[in-house]
Amino acid sequence: MNINNRRISITIWGTEKGDWIEWYNDIKNLMHKLGYEHTHIGIMSEHYSFGKILTVARKEKEILTKINEGEIPKSFSCYSLPKGFKVAGFDYYFLCERNDEYMSVILKETDYNLSNEQFIISLMNKYICFEYGEIYSTMASEMPLLYAETKDQKNLDTYNRIKCIKK
Repeated sequence: MNINNRRISITIWGTEKGDWIEWYNDIKNLMHKLGYEHTHIGIMSEHYSFGKILTVARKEKEILTKINEGEIPKSFSCYSLPKGFKVAGFDYYFLCERNDEYMSVILKETDYNLSNEQFIISLMNKYICFEYGEIYSTMASEMPLLYAETKDQKNLDTYNRIKCIKK
């Protein structure tokens, strides 16, 4: 199995908390620290109900203005996508999703190590009231957020739990 074809998901379930702008800036900084370029945003909210992936260059300022004006996202995602990507849900290098049930950070297996794990979990704990957490891997051809949404391993053929996260 080629290690580059697997992704690591760090997912914590619980009630979301904390400021959305601060979270966004923290995730941008995390992406930079890990060597990923922040290229796209996904947002679902009152104003953005279509669920489309938007470029940071074209929409970041508008989205952050709406949030600063009091709009609360139902979900917010930050992506690092290659130029000419076909499907954001499969082609990303890095993805972070935050919503009212969980927060998940997904990165290439080659970028996963204990130091990064601890840093990511400490960052996530600022924005979610911890109920349960897992670190798991999947092939890049699968969508690990299906597991985050359902907690049903049957949704992923290549699901492999690495460990449960302790509070």
